[in-house]
Amino acid sequence: MYSGSRRFLLRCFIFVVCFSSLFTLLGQIGVVESGLQLRKELSDVAFDDSVLFVFDIDETVLLAHNPKARSAWFGAMLAEQIRLHASPVDAINETRRLYRLAQNETTVEPVDADLNTFISEVHAQGVRCLGLTSRSRELCDITPTQLSSVGLQLDMVIHEAFELHLPPHVFPLAFEKNVFFTAGAHKGMSLGLLLRRMQWKPRLVVFIDDSYHHLEAMESYCSMDGIEVRAFHFTGYQKTMAAMEDRVVKR
Repeated sequence: MYSGSRRFLLRCFIFVVCFSSLFTLLGQIGVVESGLQLRKELSDVAFDDSVLFVFDIDETVLLAHNPKARSAWFGAMLAEQIRLHASPVDAINETRRLYRLAQNETTVEPVDADLNTFISEVHAQGVRCLGLTSRSRELCDITPTQLSSVGLQLDMVIHEAFELHLPPHVFPLAFEKNVFFTAGAHKGMSLGLLLRRMQWKPRLVVFIDDSYHHLEAMESYCSMDGIEVRAFHFTGYQKTMAAMEDRVVKR
């Protein structure tokens, strides 16, 4: 028989082993600030047609020159519109209208050109690549043009446009021209909905996003569905934004 102290130590050991196994299953969220770092992090991955590479758009692969066409402005304006409108839906629709105007007028640049080159190279190896954005369907026409301007012209994952619904999320999700517009819905569950539509379960999902909570959402979904995931928090936009602001000051 074990003594009281030995039983306690044994329970601690079992807990650590179980926790470590669970942590390994869920994976870890990496942090990268450039395409070069991402290449190194993924150097052990065998890229083929069983892999899905998913990338966020705003502040990940492109950065708008107009501050009103950035994610931070959308959040601030939404808070203001909620204060002004009785209905949250009306507040969201008005914010989306203003955001659309800003997106229509802005020019963009790549956050990190090597990241976009890396995505294109991975795609050339037969990997399915798609954008997964919190943008909503009214930006379906502008977004592909913006992506093309920063060097991302990818073959279609699905050769059709369609809408999906993810209750209780109020707004429809739209897929068009290799971009899934989630309208602010849970990105992990949104991808799951799309994969069911595709009737496909990838061996591995690689996901890069500048927002940590979206990465957690993706890890949560993939672990639930038994899909290996490599998720990366991309921080490169901070350096690009600083350089952009420096150019403005020097004019």
